[in-house]
Amino acid sequence: MAGVLGEDQQNRVGVVRDGFEAFDRGDLLWLQEHFSPDIMVRVPGSNRFSGVYSGVGQAIALVAEAVAVLGGYSLRVLDVVGDQSVVAATYMLTLRRLDGESMQTLVTQLFSFSDDDRIQETWIEVEDEAAIDRFIGERAQVGGLE
Repeated sequence: MAGVLGEDQQNRVGVVRDGFEAFDRGDLLWLQEHFSPDIMVRVPGSNRFSGVYSGVGQAIALVAEAVAVLGGYSLRVLDVVGDQSVVAATYMLTLRRLDGESMQTLVTQLFSFSDDDRIQETWIEVEDEAAIDRFIGERAQVGGLE
């Protein structure tokens, strides 16, 4: 039947939705349990968080550092869809710096999964990469690889 997700697809879409909720409440343990041990996180741009993060330790460190460095953030998930190999999430991200400035951008994030339905790899694409780079600031080593 067209338009109906299979069980694997529903599970993976659910994992991504639950992951956004875990991220929003700062639940790093949930993220650690649902990331594959050899996860790859790809962050675009030329800002302090840009790079490729390899392994669950670097991925969790990236999330923790981003939360610590930014004055705040919020995200509003607009859609999460998936097929047998990839789940795509679109969301509006609002970032706030400690100086009170804020910015908003549309983000598309793709997720691939391991055989045990853990997040294996994720790619982040932002609507205005240059604006994010200016807002966040220069690259500083946070654990990512160039």
